[in-house]
Amino acid sequence: METNGRKLQFTVFTPTYNRAHTLPRLYESLKKQTFKDFEWVIVDDGSVDDTREIVFGWIGESAFPIRYFYQENSGKHVAINRGVEEANGEFFLIVDSDDWLVPDALEKLKRYWDKIPGEVKPYIAGVIGLDQDPSGGLIGTPYPKDELLSDIVEIYYNLGVKGDKSGFYKTAVLREFPFPVFRGEKFIPESIVWNRIAEHYKCLFINEIIAVRDYQPDGLTRRSWVHAMNSPCGMKSSLLQVLTLKRKLPLFAVFRRTVSYARFSFHCGMGIVAQSREVKEKAPHRYLLWFLGWILGFGLYLRDKIKLRKSRIK
Repeated sequence: METNGRKLQFTVFTPTYNRAHTLPRLYESLKKQTFKDFEWVIVDDGSVDDTREIVFGWIGESAFPIRYFYQENSGKHVAINRGVEEANGEFFLIVDSDDWLVPDALEKLKRYWDKIPGEVKPYIAGVIGLDQDPSGGLIGTPYPKDELLSDIVEIYYNLGVKGDKSGFYKTAVLREFPFPVFRGEKFIPESIVWNRIAEHYKCLFINEIIAVRDYQPDGLTRRSWVHAMNSPCGMKSSLLQVLTLKRKLPLFAVFRRTVSYARFSFHCGMGIVAQSREVKEKAPHRYLLWFLGWILGFGLYLRDKIKLRKSRIK
């Protein structure tokens, strides 16, 4: 089914790579949605399995629009940029290919959005709920209030909320903040975009289950160190973005990220002088922390080099 450019309420977006065996669960969950005004946009990040054939079979039978796009293997962040570009929905909800939605997920999100006063909505980027694992256990921790107007930085750094969450952002907002792309790198933490959005918009956080996450052994979460080592400049950029935040954050949390910034800067070929200049220019209020922590970052960099030689992941 085609959208023909028709504006929809939701774009459910799925980046996928060799997940022909898990995509059917997500498709079945979309068929069961109690709110029907949505499309499903899939960006295939270079799959070599039967993903294309399976999806095209669904396109021919589905009661909701499905659009499929293929790209050479470039990484989830590049796929998200493409999905945002192609989206016809006002709201953009990312659901990974090994996860699925609870039956009333879209209905819940729309209901909470509609409760936000009209004069406030221009300042709200989205509505974010909770995730559970396949056994029904909550992933991470709930929010301290059932309907909390805040931002991602405040939620994770100052309120101590933990774990992956699911919800939507306005498509127009995501178009303001695309993921940066570094040549030859296929990974960047998604937090780089969510944190940038948090500097300009708030979100409504709700204690409602939206999605079920089923972490795969070869997924991004389980292989985070490997992906980080193969994408050091993306990691450095994400960590520097945290350092630039001009708000009060827990000192130890910021110090850890300052050390990690130095660690990945060394992996990117940036020495002490280059790091010093960059921090002075973009995060001068964190310069002392960097000065105190770069030697620890260098030690982690050396440890990584030893581990890389042993594992031969490059």
